[in-house]
Amino acid sequence: MNQLGEISGVDTQPERIGLLTTGVAGLDRTLRFRWANPAFCETVGLSERRLSGQPLAILHGAGEQFINGNYFRTLKAPTLWRDEVQTIHDAGHLPQWEQTERFNALLAAFVTDCANRGR
Repeated sequence: MNQLGEISGVDTQPERIGLLTTGVAGLDRTLRFRWANPAFCETVGLSERRLSGQPLAILHGAGEQFINGNYFRTLKAPTLWRDEVQTIHDAGHLPQWEQTERFNALLAAFVTDCANRGR
């Protein structure tokens, strides 16, 4: 079991978790899932179809250069995890590389919460 699995209690495989840093999901303007990373689906035990209505985590670097963080405040996201965008300070467009420990901790908490929802 890798570090994420130890933190979350979810049995994970390093090759799948490594894929999560490439993006977990693609959403449309109504924040509905249009695509989900297969590694994420397998890790949390949900199909792409089942993801609809599940918690949505937005991990955003405070210094993001391409996406205005204020934009997220204009969206209605009834399933937004912890009821807010998770801002990662001292990170920009690639928080998974710039603040790896903080990013991984948030990702582990999100995976744990998703996995525990199904129990």
